[in-house]
Amino acid sequence: MSSFAVVRGVFESFSKTCPDYVLKQATKNPLVQGNKADAQELAIIRHFEENQQLQSSEGRITKDGDAYYYFAQPVRVTDEGCLECHGDPKNASDEQLDIYGDKNGYNWKVGETVSALIVYVPIQKALDQARKLSALLFLIGAAGI
Repeated sequence: MSSFAVVRGVFESFSKTCPDYVLKQATKNPLVQGNKADAQELAIIRHFEENQQLQSSEGRITKDGDAYYYFAQPVRVTDEGCLECHGDPKNASDEQLDIYGDKNGYNWKVGETVSALIVYVPIQKALDQARKLSALLFLIGAAGI
């Protein structure tokens, strides 16, 4: 099982309490096509490729008209273990080939930055909550005075 499968499982539990947060392993060449990086995510991956010392990146991004804060970490092929599933498709298990085929998600190389693990946090909801809390604090302060 890949480490991303474990992360996805944990995030699914987390998303029950915070359904507006989005987790994506944005990948240049994914097995699962839902993980295919869009143009903005490809730019984040390129940033990690160009700056190998970076362990994370964060900022603001707009997707489908909504503003998000994002936090991203690079996914780099660090050893041959990753290549058991993502190396030459001829070496992939029959089960994997039955599920994903042999066209996408293969031929990764050790040292390559293949994706970014990104968490998207909706900004508007956080701003709305901050406004409510600040109004409440103001009322408590006024009542205290």
